[in-house]
Amino acid sequence: MSEKMKCEYFTDFIQAHVEKSDPNRIYIDKLMTRKMVSECSVSLPEIYFEKDSIDDVDFSTLPDPVVLKLSNLASKRGVFILYRVRGGYFEQLRGRLMSQEEVVSLLKGVFKKNKSKVIAEELVQGENGPLEIPFDYKLFVFDGRVELVEQVNRNTPMDELAFFDGEFDPLEGGKVMVQKKHTKSGKHIRPKNCKELLRLAKGISIKINRPFIRVDVYTTGEKVYVGELTPTPGGAYFGNLFRFSDGFDKYLGGKMVSGYIKRGWTIPEIEKMPPARRKRVKNFI
Repeated sequence: MSEKMKCEYFTDFIQAHVEKSDPNRIYIDKLMTRKMVSECSVSLPEIYFEKDSIDDVDFSTLPDPVVLKLSNLASKRGVFILYRVRGGYFEQLRGRLMSQEEVVSLLKGVFKKNKSKVIAEELVQGENGPLEIPFDYKLFVFDGRVELVEQVNRNTPMDELAFFDGEFDPLEGGKVMVQKKHTKSGKHIRPKNCKELLRLAKGISIKINRPFIRVDVYTTGEKVYVGELTPTPGGAYFGNLFRFSDGFDKYLGGKMVSGYIKRGWTIPEIEKMPPARRKRVKNFI
């Protein structure tokens, strides 16, 4: 049996969550997000209803447009942006026409019985305008300090990513590398209310009192909406969409270590390297 490793990289802490070796790990789904930020005086997209099963959804009463999503899946898995058209729906994320039966079938394909609810949610119009999917800004916050902002543009055939530092300036120095097989580098679009995004994310981090939280938001340019809170982001962990440099991963890991020490928490140990670190090591050999 291999010797366990004490977490020192950011992605190590996500590995500890996966291995369940961190007693301080938490799970946050979309409904828990709403509950946790409700006391932070922030805006959330309106929820029209939530159901225990997609079979309970009456499509004839759905608002137009509407976002249908499952409560416990990350990123865009199980998310459908639906515009009603003759004979069915235009699904914006996948860019194609679907019948009601196709939407139901696809949702059932990712649905885990009794593990997730189906949410019908308001579609927020982003700063990029109507009929466009709002840019997703994912703020990596460590004890009230934003260290990284990931910008996701889903309006192109392949998702486009751009990265900012904690002051909303384009990230430099090769700290994050976009993996071009599944995504590509995009243009940096700094929202005109970027300071409000930073202020809101910092406030949520302080309120929930965790060493790290990723705060995912959308903005109209005037108003900021919280989409999700993510304690263990998969993008950096798996390294398929983007990867941290070894130095940046370790730098952020140091922030995690400091946060754990501050709270008197034991630094967890892991049995395996996280996938992104294994890929980096493999590339160096």
